[in-house]
Amino acid sequence: MIGLAGADHKSFAVLRATSKSIAVHRTTESYRPAFGTGGAGFYPADWDGGNVWEEKGSMANMMHVSGSSVCFIVAAPTIRQQMTPRIRTLIMHLSITRTFACLCLLLPRALRADVRLPAIFSEHMVLMKAQSVPVWGKADAGEHIRVTLGGKTAEGDADDTGRWQVTLNLEDSAPGPFEMTVEGRNRIVIPDAVIGEVWLASGQSNMELPLRVTTDADAEIANSTNPFLRQFAVKKTGANKPMEDCEGQWTVAGPATSGEFTAIGYYFGKELQQARQQPVGIIHASNGGTFIEPWTPVDALNRIEDFRAPVAAIEKSAANYPIAKAKFVPERR
Repeated sequence: MIGLAGADHKSFAVLRATSKSIAVHRTTESYRPAFGTGGAGFYPADWDGGNVWEEKGSMANMMHVSGSSVCFIVAAPTIRQQMTPRIRTLIMHLSITRTFACLCLLLPRALRADVRLPAIFSEHMVLMKAQSVPVWGKADAGEHIRVTLGGKTAEGDADDTGRWQVTLNLEDSAPGPFEMTVEGRNRIVIPDAVIGEVWLASGQSNMELPLRVTTDADAEIANSTNPFLRQFAVKKTGANKPMEDCEGQWTVAGPATSGEFTAIGYYFGKELQQARQQPVGIIHASNGGTFIEPWTPVDALNRIEDFRAPVAAIEKSAANYPIAKAKFVPERR
């Protein structure tokens, strides 16, 4: 699909889109926003029969519809001036019909939900060397999903809510690295995936402390290159209930990255990796200065009588927060 898009009255961009890429070509010509079509000729900028592109310069535009593609181009005014009003009207009517048919063909593709993965399944990830390793995500309800990694394949269908999960048997897999592919109506390729052990490093400031501020950090970081030691750092965020996904990314240990590893997790993972001779992944989900209660499920706290009243007060406060915030912000102004 190729299109002409104007964000303001001073510039426009010609967009060329395929199933894999979008290229943008800009021009500094001055145009006013409008809409025009032409299947066999040129659509005049002075057309008064609807919403149009109005010429502001020496060029007028037209949109050519062919099959399932849409293309905006420009035409010199000397050509359009030779057209009679009747021809212009006929071209406009034909073009609207063809444009509508083209958009109807494109609409189902635009509305579909592509297969999506949570952030934990991304480049440089570490998966467990185990018999039953879950991989999950979202897609259209009923969409068939196929996951392949290191010669192992698992398939399944998304449920009525669009959630899907398959299980890979990686018990006998080599360390890698591998590419993992996830295929539904679209295809996702995750490079540099390795198989070994995955550990959760969570807690408060002691676990959060980064390697770069520890004793002899400079020397350790300078010699930390290890393609089989990796960390997934979870971005801090607050929520009133467990979330299905998080923000974060995997990084491979090395002089440019190791300084931000959790120090405890780094030394633990380094020793374990050397002892086991297989990849180690650390999921770093620490938050310094937090209390234990927010890390505990509400139903577990409610089993303890002394916690029930405080939990109820916190839930009430959380429910009233939007109202209190809406009142507070204008007052502060």
